[in-house]
Amino acid sequence: MLCKHVYTAEDEPVKAGRRKVGEVCNSTHGSERYGGYCAPHAKQHRTIPQEEWDEENKKRSEAKRSKRLEHMENVAATINGKDSETPYVNKNVLDAMNLNEPCDLKTEYAIFCATNPNPTFVKYNEKMAFARWIRTPAHLRTPQTTEEAADILGITSKTLNCWRTSPDVIRFINEDTENRFLGLYPFAMYKLGCRIDNGDVQGIKLYKEWYEEKMARANKKEVRLDIPEDLQKEAAEHAAETGKINRGQSLASEKNMVVDSYFAGKLPSEDEQ
Repeated sequence: MLCKHVYTAEDEPVKAGRRKVGEVCNSTHGSERYGGYCAPHAKQHRTIPQEEWDEENKKRSEAKRSKRLEHMENVAATINGKDSETPYVNKNVLDAMNLNEPCDLKTEYAIFCATNPNPTFVKYNEKMAFARWIRTPAHLRTPQTTEEAADILGITSKTLNCWRTSPDVIRFINEDTENRFLGLYPFAMYKLGCRIDNGDVQGIKLYKEWYEEKMARANKKEVRLDIPEDLQKEAAEHAAETGKINRGQSLASEKNMVVDSYFAGKLPSEDEQ
């Protein structure tokens, strides 16, 4: 039997734009026992006993959860490449970025509350725990529904859905992902090493370019004093003459003498002043 409920402007599906005013529900779950309505609309029209509604609602929730779990299992199988020769997501990359670890929202939230990293930010702990949970691959999340997550954080499901597009949450996810991306460096070097070991010419070339660039950066950091050669020679002779037992004292004395002599020539004399 088809549900005979006619949608009005007060119905949530109409407000959300999913239905139009005057449109009939026509759900196949309509029942004469409930006055020709499906269970949700029978509840709205008060033609279903509260006990039966609670039982129907429980069945609907369990069916929804079961369907979601099945979807998560399919996603996990696809990611791990169990259903195809080519995985949808490379598990090695997820491991390298530490994105293949389970996320328990209760634990994340407890950590944020204990450390309280940003006490002046409204709902910071809740937002950041939710951001870390939503960033985790869906099949690795605990809990697995937004409704359950809302209960843990003490926030309504509607608010959590708004937080998905919140600039604060998006910024946290982006920064967290960027930091994790930096963790790919050892992984990338390992892969490059494998290519070199296989005699890959392009891999060897990439390593050579990286090494030369690294050495160039290291050499750039060494700033040498522009000391004239005659002063350097005089300093060397002075160091040989002094014959300091402590080489460290000798080098310090040598440096001070050279610097003082060099800058003394740059300063104006008392007559010039």
